Amino acid sequence: MQHNSKSRVLYFASALLICIGCSGIATLAALAARVESPGKAGNVSKAEEDITLIVGGHFTPDALGPDVYDAVVARAKGHADAYLDVFESMYLGPKFDAELQSRLYLPSFLQLVYTSSPDRTRQAASRLLKQYDAILVVYDNASDKQALFKLLPDETVRLLQRLDIRRKELQELLSSPK
Repeated sequence: MQHNSKSRVLYFASALLICIGCSGIATLAALAARVESPGKAGNVSKAEEDITLIVGGHFTPDALGPDVYDAVVARAKGHADAYLDVFESMYLGPKFDAELQSRLYLPSFLQLVYTSSPDRTRQAASRLLKQYDAILVVYDNASDKQALFKLLPDETVRLLQRLDIRRKELQELLSSPK
């Protein structure tokens, strides 16, 4: 086994242990999407790895251990602008995936780096909010949400509800004082 393959296996094994729970499958899918093919040099960047960990759920000192948690927080806050660049490349614009993002906790990352880079964080939150608003336009215009939900498959209803929760978190972040 080559070093890159071994690193990839260890990375996924540790991610699997962290991701057990309701958001685990979505987090693993996000991790898998970020790993470059074996023919390319390199692997997932540390920033991508940290961001995926933060937004995947279970990002707590209890789940990760205080040392790992504190190290990830320090890297994200210490390099907030660089992490925001990576976050935007992972989740905004053409890489927007409503299904995946409904299962991730993207506002958690933005809340974490907000104090280190409030203007950039607000810009990213605003862009993400616009994407959520575009997906939720039918949901927003339905006068009877329960009637709408009866017409949709259960998973679609849950997707809309999760995105609405994330949208409210972004709106709260954007209404925070600088």
